[in-house]
Amino acid sequence: MFSGLLRAGGEIWDRSLDFYERSKLLLGGCTVVLLVGLGLSQGGQRIESMVIGFGLPAFAAFSAAKARHAGQAGNALVAVTVLATLIGCETVLAHTLFEPAPLGATTLSSAEPKGTIDTSEEQFAVETFGDLSNTSSADAQYSYDLSRGQSRVTISGELTRTANKSRQRSRLVPVLGHTYDTERELITVPGTGPVEATLSDLSGNAIKTLQVRLLPAPMGGRVWLWLLIASAALALLIDTVSSERRSLGHASWVAASSAFSVNLMRHYSPHDPMGATVGSLFFAVGAAFAAWVLTFILYRISGGARRAA
Repeated sequence: MFSGLLRAGGEIWDRSLDFYERSKLLLGGCTVVLLVGLGLSQGGQRIESMVIGFGLPAFAAFSAAKARHAGQAGNALVAVTVLATLIGCETVLAHTLFEPAPLGATTLSSAEPKGTIDTSEEQFAVETFGDLSNTSSADAQYSYDLSRGQSRVTISGELTRTANKSRQRSRLVPVLGHTYDTERELITVPGTGPVEATLSDLSGNAIKTLQVRLLPAPMGGRVWLWLLIASAALALLIDTVSSERRSLGHASWVAASSAFSVNLMRHYSPHDPMGATVGSLFFAVGAAFAAWVLTFILYRISGGARRAA
């Protein structure tokens, strides 16, 4: 019975890949038309970001799944890494793009460096936002503490903007810059009672205030991040030990999808959805190239070792 289910699953998988191969040009064309249509509207940025956000991991998954390795075991491992990456990415992005109601918020500045957030949760995602919309190029560093009783966690980071001014004039002009006006990270502050926020540094002339929000931790916490890391490592291993040279690239798609999702989760901003999306695309390209180079080097080393043996 189990073997029958595996065969049925394999047939569905192969038919899905075949459908993707036959219709990818049509799907790609429809996506481009949709993005251009959304780009004509200033209010379409959020939907545009969602289309790219949810669409890129799916595209990467089907592209990675086309890798064929010698033997059934190799193909099964490819399917496992692809499905694990797709599930992890879409879960992370769903929690990011459909943001839950905040647990609380406060505003910090040099004039008022302290704030209180009333929440009983111990684990949560802390979001730091600085308004960079009035500058075409900006760079600001910040640092503040979140404390509760004897527990203290230091949050520090950098907010940047390198935006193409022509974007303000026409949504059809390619965006050559990116905006990281938001940073998120999952932290734990043990104890009971409200969380105290204390600003210790805010340098740069781009922003004068920081908005700090506490959001509910995603279901599973850091499990999804570890799942993506494990999938990328397994993909590298599969491509390294594969005897088929054409399989190189499977790990690159997995790395690109994971890097895009994690980076967008950290920097997505409802105030400028496409700014962080474009930055995450750049980050994904870099991760894909790094994975390809690493896989190529490991493949060569392992191939030389096999020949020597």
